[in-house]
Amino acid sequence: MFAKFGDTINPLLVKGIDFKSKEGQHFLNEYVLDTFSEDGFFIGENLRLRFRLDKEIEYYPLKKKLALKKDSIRGVFSVGLHDVDNYMLIADLEKVRSLSPNYHYSLGLKIKDPFSANELKSKILSNFSEGYYVSTWIDTNEALFATLRLEKIALFIILAFIAIIASFNIFATLSVKVVEKTKDIGILKSLGFSSRKIISVFTLQGLILGIIGVIGGLAFGLGLCFILDKYPFIRLPEDIFFTEFLPVTVDYKDIFWVGLVTLLISFTSSLLPAFHAGRLSACEALRYE
Repeated sequence: MFAKFGDTINPLLVKGIDFKSKEGQHFLNEYVLDTFSEDGFFIGENLRLRFRLDKEIEYYPLKKKLALKKDSIRGVFSVGLHDVDNYMLIADLEKVRSLSPNYHYSLGLKIKDPFSANELKSKILSNFSEGYYVSTWIDTNEALFATLRLEKIALFIILAFIAIIASFNIFATLSVKVVEKTKDIGILKSLGFSSRKIISVFTLQGLILGIIGVIGGLAFGLGLCFILDKYPFIRLPEDIFFTEFLPVTVDYKDIFWVGLVTLLISFTSSLLPAFHAGRLSACEALRYE
């Protein structure tokens, strides 16, 4: 329908819900912030603040003869999605039917694993005849997911470069250690230590530095994710990202691969100084001692 806000007219999507059902009552309990009357429309909190609505809303029902009507605002809800909180009205199912002869029924399914939505969509389409339209939350937000995939690739590349740059610090630290411990290397070689054992000592040191860095980074990152999940404070432009705050989820598969790649880079960066230490002979190492 078309709603009138002062001198402007905006198209709004009206959704009907059977408030007598358990699902309708659940929606009221979960998302509604405040109620003002027993009849009328539930409006989004952002829509109400944007147009400074009080207790009534003016609108044109989608009928052949357009006539401006007024109705009460039943309550205010907030879902946290930009399009819903700014462009949707919610009312009882019977009330929505009276607004226009052109409406369609839809059945919503709530599943335990939201990422299995596409699999469930395929099963529904295979078991029903043609004429049904099935859409998932992934289809609805396809543009957003495409953007997030590109950002994820870019972030992985940035993290890889950060790990490579950090590996230069390990390389420099071990190179200095080899120079400082030249005498000790010569003594160990004279006592019978093989080059392989000398190499293993320095590679182990580089690997320990990498493990300390990974554990410290994971502790800081997971702690920050926990704080953002419990107390979201990073705001996003809702008209671009469709959500008010930065959403946080922890993917342990990504954590495993990032940690593993970081350890491999740390181990690789320690090989050159370790091989240099292993090639030192006892005579050369003790020449100036």
